Amino acid sequence: GIVTQPLLRNYGGILQNYALQTILRQLGHTPITISYIPNTPLKLYLKVEFKRRWYNFFHSHKRPPLGSRCPLSRHPYLEAFAAKNMTLTKNVYSYSPKLISKYGLEAVIVGSDQVWRPCYNQYVLTNMFLDFVPNKRKIKKFAYGASFGVADWEFTPEDSEKCRKLVQQLDYVSVREESGIALCRDSLGVDAVEVLDPTLLLSAETYGALCTEVPQHKERYIAAYILDSTPEKVAFVEQEAKRKGVVCKIYGADNRLELTVEEWLALLQNAESVITDSFHGCVFSIIFRKEFIALINSSRGAGRFTSLLGKFNLLDRIVEDPRQDLPPSKPIDWNKIETILKSWQEFSINYINNALRN
Repeated sequence: GIVTQPLLRNYGGILQNYALQTILRQLGHTPITISYIPNTPLKLYLKVEFKRRWYNFFHSHKRPPLGSRCPLSRHPYLEAFAAKNMTLTKNVYSYSPKLISKYGLEAVIVGSDQVWRPCYNQYVLTNMFLDFVPNKRKIKKFAYGASFGVADWEFTPEDSEKCRKLVQQLDYVSVREESGIALCRDSLGVDAVEVLDPTLLLSAETYGALCTEVPQHKERYIAAYILDSTPEKVAFVEQEAKRKGVVCKIYGADNRLELTVEEWLALLQNAESVITDSFHGCVFSIIFRKEFIALINSSRGAGRFTSLLGKFNLLDRIVEDPRQDLPPSKPIDWNKIETILKSWQEFSINYINNALRN
């Protein structure tokens, strides 16, 4: 069983889960993702909202507003991709021990995609530490590439205490960012290892096979995958396209999601180059060997970018302010990138294999 962020309207989110399922099947297992759909009970919603306002009244560091308590829905394009390529449980609106017996789970994995960031898991944070999995039934529990999203500790003292006890009940703990190792050690009291985001475990050919039926664009273009669009970012993209003499295709996700998963992959695969403020936009630029620019997206977690690009010595790809003049960068040496990637892939897949078989 796999526990992850709700697979609703995020290309990277569903593809990291697809990749993890694919690797697990290759290792001889039968994975199924718990299809959690957020739906906050009114009583709990009011309780947490009261605590949030009370906290904000006394503290200068404000906690963000709560989202809607109503059930959300998976975008039809992601629903279609999951139905064709993945195995999901029926939609559930809470994590329960009954899931273990209902689906005959012998192991439960939590990961990856910011599963341990409190602001993205306001009502289910302890679930992300697998509190609903019974300890007495000898069910293997571990974290694969769990991400805090940021390098700073964002847990409340109460959540810290709860999650510290829960994480020590996991058989193995791995994180996606280097900063997560320090957070686990200093704030949760456990040793963790760093592994790749699941999407990086699969080859470009595997992803390319998913989008063979997508028509290719005839013109040369920059693919600009922008999650948080601003006039400055749009101007930056247009300026780069003009400089290179190509057109630009700007697209997003969440409420701006307009492409199927296959179309999204094909747009990156066939691009002249990529500009993105998305973690997984950077990931697939590396997978498809595209020259790219990473616009740091601090609100979604800048530590994810520096950790990912630091692994491949690509920190020079980062632009912190789209209004700044773009410094010249050397072409990416893809042979060196491939050597680094293969080493990380071997380590990460061995980690999964050992965690499930030991």
